[in-house]
Amino acid sequence: MSTVTELISTLRQQEIKLWLDGDKLRYRAAKNTLSPELLAQLKIRKVEIIDFLKSIGAGTSSPMPPLQPVDRTGHLPLSFGQQRLWFLYQFEPHSSANNVPVVVRFTGDLNVPALEQSLQHVLSRHEVLRTTFPVVDGQPIQSIDPDVTLTLPIFDLQHLPATQREAEALRLATAEAHQPFDLTNGPTVRVMLLRLTDREHLLLWNMNSIVCDGASSDLFYQETIASYQAFARGEMPQLPVLPIQYADFAQWQRQWLQGEVLASQVNYWRQKLAGNLPTIKLPFDRSRPVGVPTYRGDRAAKMLPKALETALTKLSQTSGGTLFMTLLTAFNVLLYRYSQQEDLLISFASTGRGQAELEKSIGFFSNTLLLRTNLAGNPTFRELVDRVRQECVGAYRHQDLPFEKLVEELRPEQRQDRSPLFQVKFALNPPWSNGRGMAAVKLPDLTITSLFGYIYHGQTKYDLILVMREQDEGLGMVFDYNADMFDAGTIDRLLGHFQTLLEGIVANPDRPIAELPIFDPTETPLVAWDGTATIDRAAEHEFIAPRNQLELELTKIWQQVLGIESIGIRDNFFELGGHSLIAVRLFAEIEQIWHRNLPLATLFQAQTIEKLADVLSRKDDNQNWSSLVPIQPHGSKPPLFCIHPIGGNVLEYYPLAQYLGDDQPIYGLQSQGLDGRQPPLNQVEEMASLYIKEMLAIQPNEPYLLLGYSFGGTIAWEITQQLQSQGKKVAFLGLVDLISPTLQKVRPSFAKSIQIHFYNLLHLQVKDRQKYIRDRLDYRFKNPNYRELLIESLSKITTPSPQILHLIDTNFQANRDYQAQSYVGDVSLFRCQVQTLDYSLSKDLGWGDLVNGQLDIYDVPSIHYEVLREPNIRVVAEKIKLCLGKI
Repeated sequence: MSTVTELISTLRQQEIKLWLDGDKLRYRAAKNTLSPELLAQLKIRKVEIIDFLKSIGAGTSSPMPPLQPVDRTGHLPLSFGQQRLWFLYQFEPHSSANNVPVVVRFTGDLNVPALEQSLQHVLSRHEVLRTTFPVVDGQPIQSIDPDVTLTLPIFDLQHLPATQREAEALRLATAEAHQPFDLTNGPTVRVMLLRLTDREHLLLWNMNSIVCDGASSDLFYQETIASYQAFARGEMPQLPVLPIQYADFAQWQRQWLQGEVLASQVNYWRQKLAGNLPTIKLPFDRSRPVGVPTYRGDRAAKMLPKALETALTKLSQTSGGTLFMTLLTAFNVLLYRYSQQEDLLISFASTGRGQAELEKSIGFFSNTLLLRTNLAGNPTFRELVDRVRQECVGAYRHQDLPFEKLVEELRPEQRQDRSPLFQVKFALNPPWSNGRGMAAVKLPDLTITSLFGYIYHGQTKYDLILVMREQDEGLGMVFDYNADMFDAGTIDRLLGHFQTLLEGIVANPDRPIAELPIFDPTETPLVAWDGTATIDRAAEHEFIAPRNQLELELTKIWQQVLGIESIGIRDNFFELGGHSLIAVRLFAEIEQIWHRNLPLATLFQAQTIEKLADVLSRKDDNQNWSSLVPIQPHGSKPPLFCIHPIGGNVLEYYPLAQYLGDDQPIYGLQSQGLDGRQPPLNQVEEMASLYIKEMLAIQPNEPYLLLGYSFGGTIAWEITQQLQSQGKKVAFLGLVDLISPTLQKVRPSFAKSIQIHFYNLLHLQVKDRQKYIRDRLDYRFKNPNYRELLIESLSKITTPSPQILHLIDTNFQANRDYQAQSYVGDVSLFRCQVQTLDYSLSKDLGWGDLVNGQLDIYDVPSIHYEVLREPNIRVVAEKIKLCLGKI
């Protein structure tokens, strides 16, 4: 260590507490945290450390007041961090962005009463977990309930088939993670227990950040498990006495952080963040949405090998830093290689627990610090670690300024959701309990394991967040990202690039950062982004105005149907939020103005105004019709053939192609008659025969992969039958929310209808249940059939043309006439969990009687019409990936 400040910074990163007791130096460290090397440094530099700590205290005329209990009779203020979260809640009361959900698995003999007693005990210990935030005289206050009774709700899933229990547990846990909290009335902590078997349980607790941070979540876990062990033995838990509660800290913070202390902290950050703050040029797939931000987030994870974690830890020790600093430096390098920017600004978290009294307290202590790194001069990685370490030391010395106060004092000109302060964030979960705050616990008859990253609340305020965590099996790496701007494939590549970079760093840390590897040698320059082969996405999204009357007219139509004012002729229809229903309206407008009946599949080849104008400018209407549509024709894998639903077009499959990746070719099969020049086929057998000819033209050899949504599944079933009769192998048959032809002809009793509606209501969020009941009563009153429902939904967008109505009627009649035969083979059924038709009662939708093989059922949290749209398509795509990966 070159300076005492660097040594203290290292100790803080290891969660080793230092403080002065008079003229004596005291420290506190978790077991196995303080290495012999650090202990030796503490002894050698004891005098320096004492002088340094004294100098901090003497640097102002406002000494730090003692942290002690305050009177509870008056109004208790919120901490600065709580106050900001409370204000955000006023604007976004239905947001789940500040939820902190955790899932813990119990394997073995679980004593449920002891577990419930343990949770109650932890709530009784920590006032903040019993706190709500009402408004008094126009200001929020902390209102502490002296006596909260906790009841642990149990959801028993043993009635489900064993293969479906984990999926249902994940769905229920995810639904809970997405539920907002009522900060005014509470509670701000929710728990639930999911019973998979008598010896397998999942415990979920969910808290709002206003009462909890990451370290507090670790403490909640540790205290709950310690209390459980005691109660299970019939004993009282012996947890350490809490010297102060969170309300005491909030009062202390407001008393101390003012005047000269506040000015000193603010001045440091004002100098550090002077000038234009850098906005990092991230590899966005889409531009930022116009209007109110949705904060729609998604998550991707990867586990780095244990050997790589060990190598990084050793590198950190030899470089004079910590694992946190090494990983943060590596993240800087990754962003530098993507953006080619030498001035980078990254947010990172500190525990905010500078006082020893806070060590075992639960609450929102975590603070956000800022690291502004200069990467100029192409330093070696080891040299850059030294720069980052120095910046971290300065940040830690001024970490007492809450991020909320920093934003308030600096008042950045950019909107909060676009400010560089809220763009990129990094976190390495604090090394509690020998580096793992939720380490697995093995009891004689029970194993307890936390499931890091099991669920996600689905929202993010940042464009990109990298969270890393030391785990038993390796180094966990999770990217939370803005799903409105990034595709999943881009983030997957980012994860791979970061692992490659880390491997290159440990192999040669003295290599200049511009020369370190970031992508796999098998990647082509077109899909990688580095200093020599840069994809200029800014140029790709350059705005180009209409250049002629045709492009101008098309632009007006796009603006109308998409609801976007500024659209360039090279902007992509799908990236602007277009989907199949909008496409129906778009092409109806085109037909009305230019009298050209274009199939919706035209959008696969003409996704921009420029290309669509080129199609309309051609006068050759005599092109040969083909049912085969190349949706994504590239890749080395066997192609996946997707068959049209009842409406005849295959545009619904475009989002699926985006999620299955660049190496999975996808072709659509659309209805004959869509162009209005040929009559539609009126038998499923004829359709299957025609589509097989189209398939064989591009894939003469087996195996074949088939996917059918709704009526498309019926056709896919028949295609499979005909291919088998020709001696050809079908490796995958996927049916997306399709009721078997035999079950469609069966009408249920009133009692059975009530049963399915009760099941649907259980799987809907509370806010959606009233609408569901209203829609079902409306359905009963009108008593429409499936065709009328489809026509009604189309009519809300545009008036369906006579040819489309004829095609739909023909397809309906073909479906009614079709007699499905049993199939010898495996089938994957992707079933919507909410079934709106009264005859969709069976869990297998009637296919169990027709499949002479394995029928795998995958539940999708969706209704029929939205199953292939965002965000449900992500779930479907992942499940299809899983199926195709087994072939």
